[in-house]
Amino acid sequence: MGIEWSEYKFELVTLVKLGWPMTVSVLLYALMYPATLAFCGALGIEALDIASLAVSVFQLVVVPIENGLRWSCLTFLSQALGSSKKKRAGVIVQRSITAAVCMWIVSCGLAVNCAKLLVLIGQDAGIAIGSQTFITILMPGCLCVLIYRVQMAYMDCLQRVFPTLFMHLVSLLVCLGLEALFVFQLGLGVNGAALGLCCSLCLLPVMMTSYIVISKVHKDTWPGWSMRCFLQWGEYYYNLFPSIANQLVFVSSSEMGTFVAGYLGKAELAAQGIIFQLFILTMQPCVGAGSAAITRIGRYMGAANYVKGKQVYKVILALLGFIGLIEALLMLALKDVIPKIFSADEETTEIFSQIIYFVIPYVFVIASAWGHIAALRGCNFHNTCVVIALVALWFIGHPIGLSLTFAVGIGMLGLWSGYLISSVAWNILGLVITLRLDWTGVSKKVSGSAERETDVEGFITHDETR
Repeated sequence: MGIEWSEYKFELVTLVKLGWPMTVSVLLYALMYPATLAFCGALGIEALDIASLAVSVFQLVVVPIENGLRWSCLTFLSQALGSSKKKRAGVIVQRSITAAVCMWIVSCGLAVNCAKLLVLIGQDAGIAIGSQTFITILMPGCLCVLIYRVQMAYMDCLQRVFPTLFMHLVSLLVCLGLEALFVFQLGLGVNGAALGLCCSLCLLPVMMTSYIVISKVHKDTWPGWSMRCFLQWGEYYYNLFPSIANQLVFVSSSEMGTFVAGYLGKAELAAQGIIFQLFILTMQPCVGAGSAAITRIGRYMGAANYVKGKQVYKVILALLGFIGLIEALLMLALKDVIPKIFSADEETTEIFSQIIYFVIPYVFVIASAWGHIAALRGCNFHNTCVVIALVALWFIGHPIGLSLTFAVGIGMLGLWSGYLISSVAWNILGLVITLRLDWTGVSKKVSGSAERETDVEGFITHDETR
């Protein structure tokens, strides 16, 4: 019993050590976008509208791709590093960078046509054209951030998390400095803000590449560039596309809430905006701890050590449940203070005070559910994660929420009733599937896949496969 408890304690300490730097890193990266909006807001309403619309499109198109890349890379890399053929990790990094370039080409196609698409859905033509220019300036940064997400996943799996935190901090400070220079000193306006953001995004992979080369942290897992990165794309995309789809499901869910709130009224939209910013903050610890859990579970499954994998799953469930409880209690204690930080409007504050009692349990349930999702991702069940999210959000929660909002006529209370129901359904589905998971069989399958890079191993030299 003492040995088992010490093992759980070790995993808990490891998850906390890995999780909190990942959390801060993600938070620092997320702050770059509201900081950009703040600079544009100082230029006037039109500039803020252009930047807000451009950032929304960027986050709708690019962020799901970059997050999907990272989630799939975390799974593949951790499993490869847990196997006996650790140098396969370098091949996976190369394959992921190639995929990032392909995804960037698709994003460029959307960027050069986004003005027409925005006008078609009712946006002002001048704002739409300005947003397209903003996004076009961001495109080099888009490519860089996609490549950086791959490098970030690689470093996370190597448990080198503090360099990533430092790089995000430097990039944020550079972003603030360049935007102040371009917007106010050089008078470049909105385009100056876009240029400053682009430069700071481009800085991230440059710093990461420099660190990898100088520290030689890659020497045991990445011997050099290889043509093997063009093999085994079927299995890779089989996990990458569901990871991206999973992010799109959540982004579309959030955008749906914003659209419905805007339809109900300005005060409702303002209250929803406050809740959305609050939710982003509360999700960062879940993302950080969940990412750490994926790397740990993936390593153990790659080594066919399903017992350790199950231990990490139990620990992350308890840890995220505790984090969710603390966040819920803090929100309950500060429920009267939070809306006043963002808005002085009494109607907005009143609406916030009504729906906060739905948001508090929602945050706790979502945090708890992240443990199931981390376990499924660590075991290569990205398709299952998409199905869970799709069913919970769009087949259970939102139909009920929209019916309560419009048919019953209870407005925002109905909308957030749907969100709460979807979170409970998401948690239950994840729990049921994870409890029924054949850890032994999955570990054998994952380990076998990690040990076998491709079905055409015979065409590759013996030295390359070592």
